[in-house]
Amino acid sequence: MAIMRKSLNIYFYSPEFLNDNHSDLIDGGIAHQYYKWASELIRQGNTVTVVVNKKGAKLNKIIFKGITVFEGDFFAFHKKIRIFLFILSFGRLYLKTGLEIFLFLKNLQKRIDIIQICSDCLLKELPSIRIPHCVRISCDIWSLFSFYYVNNSNKLLERYEKQLRSCKNIFGPSNYVANRIKNKLKLTQQIDVIETPIDINIGEEDNSFYYLLESRRYFLYFGTISRLKGCKNLADIIYKVLDKYKDLYFVLVGKQCKEGNVLLVDLIKQNAKEYRDRIIHFDKMSHNSLFPLIRGSEFCVLPSLTENFSNSCLEAMSLSKIVIGTSPFFNQIIDNGVSGFLCNSNDSNDLYLTICNVLSLPLDKRKEIENNAQKRVVSCNPQKLTNDLLNYYHRIIKEWC
Repeated sequence: MAIMRKSLNIYFYSPEFLNDNHSDLIDGGIAHQYYKWASELIRQGNTVTVVVNKKGAKLNKIIFKGITVFEGDFFAFHKKIRIFLFILSFGRLYLKTGLEIFLFLKNLQKRIDIIQICSDCLLKELPSIRIPHCVRISCDIWSLFSFYYVNNSNKLLERYEKQLRSCKNIFGPSNYVANRIKNKLKLTQQIDVIETPIDINIGEEDNSFYYLLESRRYFLYFGTISRLKGCKNLADIIYKVLDKYKDLYFVLVGKQCKEGNVLLVDLIKQNAKEYRDRIIHFDKMSHNSLFPLIRGSEFCVLPSLTENFSNSCLEAMSLSKIVIGTSPFFNQIIDNGVSGFLCNSNDSNDLYLTICNVLSLPLDKRKEIENNAQKRVVSCNPQKLTNDLLNYYHRIIKEWC
């Protein structure tokens, strides 16, 4: 049973967050997730403060749409204060980092009820704090490290695993990732699953990019254009798709990554050969401009090689669009053939066959699946999921010792 109280003083510790001066975060998945949570928690009467560690940065306070954000290099923060606090506590209190000092001082100023820590932060240091806290899983870190070379990856993974094992309270949005972590680390504690909220009320939309397409028939990919997100698999099949469907265009929206020394959009165009003019790329854009492109598409394709709980998929489905996702990462969101379609991860041929399947759907079947897609997202209502999160917080606070 949830503890009855008027409000909570909540802190988020995250590797990133949105603000008006950092447009490079416009498509940051973690930043958007935490913004959604913070906005709804505040709307329900709670106080939310976001703490973002940035190496080499001076401590800076920002107010972003009513949310207080502190940015700074907390691990190099005020060594003299650390010594002062150690002396003040007669040697009983040892605060290892500036982050712990910062949280300690903020807790003295106004009691912090709970801290939510993004799992990505475990690669640096889990603060030794006596304040009730929990860790939210943001990714399958082993899959990420298997795709990208990371300096000292073994040491980082050892630290991550050690700190995750030490966490008493862990939750995340994905059943698949939660079970993978639980089994891989042989955890005895339950990993709670609370899905990510989705809210498409973004205000007035901007149709300027959509008008540039001049009523062309197209399918859409949006997000980071990388091998990890399956864009190399799209490059493998793009010629066959465009050769079979002569009036079809392929639109990509997002920042590019390289495959070897070649940008992936260039690789896709290169593989499209004589159909390269039917590949259209827009750089990352705001949701106000993106949503009209989603609505106007035949379908959206998100062939990720790993995924936690896809915001992009939820956004497209909320706009009643068919999404092609990959199994097992999208299984929790998409009921194959009912609310969207699934293909095997990292299987270019299966991706091609699934695209052909979607394009051959009768109109009535397409409409049925689009309606089911929109219905699936209803369960990701921000108010409902935030109530679930608050119940989870209250349980942690009640059981904390």
